[in-house]
Amino acid sequence: MKRVVLMLILAVSALGMTAQNISEKTMVKPFRLGAESLEVHLDGVVEVKYWNNEYAQAEINVVLEGFNAQILKSLVTAGRYDLAIEKNGEITIISSPNLAKDVKLRGKEVKDEVKFTIFVPEGYPVHVSGDEGLSAINMD
Repeated sequence: MKRVVLMLILAVSALGMTAQNISEKTMVKPFRLGAESLEVHLDGVVEVKYWNNEYAQAEINVVLEGFNAQILKSLVTAGRYDLAIEKNGEITIISSPNLAKDVKLRGKEVKDEVKFTIFVPEGYPVHVSGDEGLSAINMD
C-alpha cells in the first residue's frame, strides 16, 4: 500500500513539474491602415477577423514550453515578438522578422508556438502569404 501511495505522489509531482514549464502571453498591437490592402508575412498561425472599427489590430498569442514565465517576459522585452509594419505604395505589410531567428537558452532551443489574430475593418482586402493556418471570420 505504501508503494502505491508513493507512486501516486511521484506521478502527481511529475505532472505538476511539467505544467510549470508552460508559459503563455497575449500581446495587442493596434496599427493604421493608410493603404488599400494589407499583406501579412507572419511566422505562425494567422487568423483574420473583420470588425466594425476603422483601424487594424494584431493580437499575438505566445505559448512557450520548457521555460518559465520570466524567460518568456525576457523574450518579449528583447523584441522576439515585435511586428514590423511598413508601407509599400498602396500596400501595408506586416511581418515578424525576429521570429525567423533561432534562439537557444541554456543550450536548449526555444520552441514557441505563436498565433496571430489580425483584426481589420469589414471588407478590407487582406492577403496572407505562406500560411496554411489562415482563416477569416466576420465579426459584428
